[in-house]
Amino acid sequence: MTLRCLALHRLLRLLCLLALAAIAAMATAAEPPIWIDHDAAGARRVHLYFFWTRTCPHCQAARPYVDALPARHAWLVVRSYDLTADQDAADRYVAIAESLGEDASSVPAFLFCGRMEVGFDRPETTGKALEDALQACHEGATPAHGDPSPGAQPAPGIDLPGFGRMTPDQWSLPVFTLVIAGLDAFNPCAFFVLLFLLSLLVHAGSRARMLFIGSVFLFFSGLIYFLFMAAWLNVFRWLGEIALVTTLAGVLAIVIALINIKDYFWFKQGFR
Repeated sequence: MTLRCLALHRLLRLLCLLALAAIAAMATAAEPPIWIDHDAAGARRVHLYFFWTRTCPHCQAARPYVDALPARHAWLVVRSYDLTADQDAADRYVAIAESLGEDASSVPAFLFCGRMEVGFDRPETTGKALEDALQACHEGATPAHGDPSPGAQPAPGIDLPGFGRMTPDQWSLPVFTLVIAGLDAFNPCAFFVLLFLLSLLVHAGSRARMLFIGSVFLFFSGLIYFLFMAAWLNVFRWLGEIALVTTLAGVLAIVIALINIKDYFWFKQGFR
């Protein structure tokens, strides 16, 4: 009876410790972020929450720039979180993003002044825009969530032949969708599928059958695009954060490239 009581006592202690650990983790994740505070001298300070991973190339490009910001701006407090193997940091990222009405699905992420910015290109572009937004926040020009900050650089865009520099905020959503869809259509895979579809339609023999084949193609093409955007894109992002998956993909790509180079010089001659 004594042994049973002792075992039960130890089990209850273990459960209590686990419960306390879970409560502490939840409290840490639920702790509201500090956007603005003041130091001992009463000077205004801005807090920047920087979330990144070790396998993200854009994160690695952003880290030296972000780490150097406090040296240039004494009023800036950088809170850096590595999401690679820190579940508490990931929970905190999700909690802060949800409090802003955002989705914590991408890195690098910069959260400050009640707003969230994702992505990093170069110090001269996105880096300068980030620094200008932090400066505006420090000066008291705190923008509402979702509004562009004073002094910030325009949103990153792409240079298109015949269109010039194109950014999402310069075009209406239907026009932007048509242009992006048109660019996506110009790829070898799309042309191959289109030629395959046309060959089926040529031999269909009737307009009703042509309409049926074309409708089936359009339906499944749209369905696959929807599934890719709704689910598979997040799956690919998650897989991209796993070092083993990216390493195997890189090795496979190198092997396939070597095989194609071999075939160019010695087609159908094996690996002798």
